[in-house]
Amino acid sequence: MPQNPEFSLNSDTLGVVYKDIGVLVGYTSENAEQPSETHAILGAYYEPSGNYKGLYFVLPEGSIKYFDVDTAKLATENDGSYITFQADGNLWLIRDISEDDGTWISKYKMELPVEVLQQLIVGRSREALNKYLGVSIPEGTPEFEDLTAYFSDASKSIFALNYLSSNGTYTRINYSWEKSDTSYDYYEDLSVAEIDPDKASELIDKYDEADGLFPVKDILKTYEVSGK
Repeated sequence: MPQNPEFSLNSDTLGVVYKDIGVLVGYTSENAEQPSETHAILGAYYEPSGNYKGLYFVLPEGSIKYFDVDTAKLATENDGSYITFQADGNLWLIRDISEDDGTWISKYKMELPVEVLQQLIVGRSREALNKYLGVSIPEGTPEFEDLTAYFSDASKSIFALNYLSSNGTYTRINYSWEKSDTSYDYYEDLSVAEIDPDKASELIDKYDEADGLFPVKDILKTYEVSGK
């Protein structure tokens, strides 16, 4: 069947296959370990009949990924944690967002809390929501991400490594990101170094290995954004 050029989420006949923000992953028959395609999705929907019958995925940038497959061919795997189907000679998998997806969703290419990644995707989805819901969605707060190291001139180690986004602020503690608040008084007298996105993943690994006792001099010499 051909794809519906007038696809709308307001269709009375449309069924829901996957209703949440998630991930669509494709694997070729030649390489079942490394994904050939990975997409953030705003949901998966099924048109059950008519000329445009098939499976529709809404992508944040406003496009549709369509497959001419029957829902009877969808399989639930791993105790319901993901859905699979075969199409176009590939194996496709629908799953929830995980922290690992930060390595391609975030500009810092690092693991992040699921709620942060979901918010980043929503922030990039205005065009899709306007187009497929048929309503005017005003522009909200611009999406932002910032990874910063806080330190004092008198300390050899940085005070904190914080990730800031439109979903809040998180501090790196015990190998994970924990929600925090930078409005506390002790932040006022600290200096800040902005971390280079291309070096963020490497820094996180070394920061965790150092158990948080990471040298200020290494931040300023190696990981701060050039020109700061």
